[in-house]
Amino acid sequence: MPDSSIARVVCSELCRTSLETEGKKIQLLLNKSVQNARASAFYYFLTSGLSAAGAVAAWFMLPAPFLIYFLAAAAVVLATAGFWHRAVARQKAGDEPANNSRL
Repeated sequence: MPDSSIARVVCSELCRTSLETEGKKIQLLLNKSVQNARASAFYYFLTSGLSAAGAVAAWFMLPAPFLIYFLAAAAVVLATAGFWHRAVARQKAGDEPANNSRL
């Protein structure tokens, strides 16, 4: 993340203004990236819950093993993607140190 407290040597006032503007734009992009990762995590958790509910409903209402297994597997995959996106959002936000072995 760009740090505005770093002293920089610039050739003119226009360069200083340009550097500040670019720093603000980069920070905005980083913030949007974190928001997108959080929204994706929420979406994956929601669809995982719906798939799990569908698997349970299929268990009781339809004796179709393929449908049950498919929905259960989809729930697991979607939940895994949700945890991954949540970890990425936390890492980008700086809530936890970068640890690529977890991802």
